[in-house]
Amino acid sequence: MIDLKSNVYSKDGNAVAEIELPRVFETVPREDIIRRAFRAVTLSMRHPPYGTSPTAGLRRVGHNYGPGHGIARLPRVAGSTRGVILANMVGGRSAHAPTTQKVLVKRFNRKELRMAKFSAIALTAVPEKVRARGGHRVPEGLSLPVVVKDDVVEVSKAKDAMSVLSSLGLDEDVMRAKEGTKIRAGRGGKMRGQDVQGAEEHTDRVH
Repeated sequence: MIDLKSNVYSKDGNAVAEIELPRVFETVPREDIIRRAFRAVTLSMRHPPYGTSPTAGLRRVGHNYGPGHGIARLPRVAGSTRGVILANMVGGRSAHAPTTQKVLVKRFNRKELRMAKFSAIALTAVPEKVRARGGHRVPEGLSLPVVVKDDVVEVSKAKDAMSVLSSLGLDEDVMRAKEGTKIRAGRGGKMRGQDVQGAEEHTDRVH
């Protein structure tokens, strides 16, 4: 169990007081439940239900020419050899079209979801777990979670906010997040306008 107290820092990065943390930080973390809850939430945030018409691909009348024409006896468009209705031929219907009956929401128990939230909050006070999560760079001696005085809300400029984070020793973590590996959505391996050396560096960084 962690110490339920944390320092209160000023904008200059000095510890000016000590505060008692809420009881939620007494929660024994369950990382397995956090992973399950994260997967349930992300799967449920996908696109809304959608589907094709039940009669899609079945509206055109198909004619069977019968034997003696040198082609398979499958339903085809009148006056043509293009197939219709069947899914196993060019021009046919979709074989496994999406339907509105498909369940796109992954259910999760309410108590387990609450436990996952409490566990995630409690882990923010454990320096080892914070550093292991995404490689956060938290300086030694900085109490977690980081609590600052209310006058920080008066900061309105990015450079002033960066100055506050620098005084707390968190500027290195901010730069780590800024300079992190970025992969473009879609065809991430496609590099327009880059020379061979830049392409090789990009490939090494991605892999």
